[in-house]
Amino acid sequence: FLIPGECLRPWDPPVPEAGGFDLAWPSAIPGEPLDVAQLLLLAQDLVDVLDRKGWCLIQLAADIGLREEALYQALSLPDLSIPKAEFLADYLGRDGSGKTSVLEHGGPSEQERSWA
Repeated sequence: FLIPGECLRPWDPPVPEAGGFDLAWPSAIPGEPLDVAQLLLLAQDLVDVLDRKGWCLIQLAADIGLREEALYQALSLPDLSIPKAEFLADYLGRDGSGKTSVLEHGGPSEQERSWA
């Protein structure tokens, strides 16, 4: 369901250091594609935050089912590995930890090409 505009008010989240986040991933009406213009605005804001702070915490709006499915897919990726020491900061950020996997992709979709 959609919330009427008159029931909405501006809200500034706390900063990440206080449990908040820098940016929120754009939302879409269920069953409809995400508006490309919202993604472009997110990208612009992301660049601004990265330029200012050097890092950015993005709040992803997803229900528990979607998060569990994403975790399942991530854990089933082939060839998980830790990047070489000289590439670690480039892949995972300063003091980052974790593993990476290379995904084979047939090239950008029509929608992805329109974003370029």
